[in-house]
Amino acid sequence: MQKFDQNLPISDAEWEVMRVLWAHPGIHSKDISIVLADKFNWKESTVKTLLGRLVNKDAVRTKKEGRKYAYDANLSERELLSQESAHLLAKICQKDHGSLLALMMDQAQLSQSDIDQLSSQLNQRQKGAPETIACCCQPGQCRCQNPWTKQKD
Repeated sequence: MQKFDQNLPISDAEWEVMRVLWAHPGIHSKDISIVLADKFNWKESTVKTLLGRLVNKDAVRTKKEGRKYAYDANLSERELLSQESAHLLAKICQKDHGSLLALMMDQAQLSQSDIDQLSSQLNQRQKGAPETIACCCQPGQCRCQNPWTKQKD
């Protein structure tokens, strides 16, 4: 799987199309429209527009099959999720990453198996984890480096 241009983020609507492509590799635009018909009232032209955007972003590739095109994802769901989560983490102070993960765990539906896997991962990470995390934000962009709240000597 290849990387797409991370400077061109995937919209919510494009995510919906990507989810269909991951579930049904080599699918045609008409079939994507059928899959999404119950959830959205999109015409096939809307799906084709979204597919065109995804092709332009190198997130999707096409294969001509007679008069139709088959569509496949150029990157896996895990790859895209990894890029999206890195993008989200880059938006906040490194010191808040743990709080964000805790918030996500509170909001997620987790099975016993999921919780076991997360516990195992956290136990592994704890072995080499630093005592504290340094802030790498631009001064004034987060609470820990706010020049207006620091005590003056």
